[in-house]
Amino acid sequence: FGERLLIYRSGTMKTTFIAWNKLTTVFVFAFSCLAVAPRFVFSPDDPSWMALAAITCGAIPMLLVSSATGPFVNAVHLRLPLHARRSVEALNKYVSNLPKDAELQIITLRLSGFQKTSSASLHNLRSLPRR
Repeated sequence: FGERLLIYRSGTMKTTFIAWNKLTTVFVFAFSCLAVAPRFVFSPDDPSWMALAAITCGAIPMLLVSSATGPFVNAVHLRLPLHARRSVEALNKYVSNLPKDAELQIITLRLSGFQKTSSASLHNLRSLPRR
């Protein structure tokens, strides 16, 4: 067996959809800053405060997505010690009686669409009440 055991995976379609949603809001903000706002700055017919309004309107979707959605968990892996990798029986024995210092690797998606890997011990995790 490998060093990591996959416990949870969200799926390719769901991960791709959420990553593109988050990344699209970044592109909308960049477009409003680099294409829309300069047109208002250099236009003699429009007031200069319109550039600030264009940047603000471009930032709203990105701010809403980043604040309303938490980190999306893409996958969770359990790190296996060497003795648990030797056979199926050893793996089943280890998984059925996990020690408190068992290490999990949690892969989440950032706002940019890229993945971030975090490590946590099993005893540091706790369940939260439903929202």
